[in-house]
Amino acid sequence: MTETKYYNFNGFNSKTGNFDPQCYAIVDDETGRYTEVGHGEGPKLGQSVDVGEKYMMPGIINTHIHVDSDVNYEFGKTKFGVDNENEHVRAVIVATHNMKTMLRHGVTVVRNVGTARMTDIEIARMQREGSVEGPMMIASGAAFSMTGGHGSGGGGIEVDGVDEVRKAVRQAMKEGAQIIKFMVTGGVAG
Repeated sequence: MTETKYYNFNGFNSKTGNFDPQCYAIVDDETGRYTEVGHGEGPKLGQSVDVGEKYMMPGIINTHIHVDSDVNYEFGKTKFGVDNENEHVRAVIVATHNMKTMLRHGVTVVRNVGTARMTDIEIARMQREGSVEGPMMIASGAAFSMTGGHGSGGGGIEVDGVDEVRKAVRQAMKEGAQIIKFMVTGGVAG
C-alpha cells in the first residue's frame, strides 16, 4: 500500500464545526481514504505534499438531489421533469453539468431521488466506468406516485395498487435502481 502525507493545512474538525490550523492527513493512494489524521507535521513519509495553509476536509455527502434539474436556470427550463424526447436530451446535459459542479464543490457522494426516464441510472453507470466526471451516485430512477399524484407528470411512474407497485419496482431494480422513491403526498414546492 502506498500512502501520501498532506500537511500544513487547515483541517475540518467535525466536533467543533471549525477548521483547526496545522493539520496533516495520510491518505491511501489506492482507495483515497484517510489512514491517519492529526496536528503538526505528522510522521516522515516518502511522498508528502505541503498544502500551503489551504483548507482541506473529507468529501460531502448529499442525500437528496435531482441530478437532471436545472435549479439555477442555466439551461433555460424552469420546471422539473421531462415531457418529451427533446427535453430528455436537455436533462442529460444538465445532469452531466451538475455532476461536475458538485464534485468541484466537494460533494463526493450523492443519492439521487427521482429523475425522468431513468436518466440517473445510466449517468451513475457512466460515472462508475469513468466516462462521466462527478461524485459517486446512488440512483433511484424515476419516482413512483399514484395516478395523478405528485410526480406523475414529467417522467414519474404512475402506479396504483400493490401489484402495479411490485411490478414497477421490480422493473426499476432490473434497470439498475439502487433505491426506490415513492411520493405518497403532494409536493411542497409552490
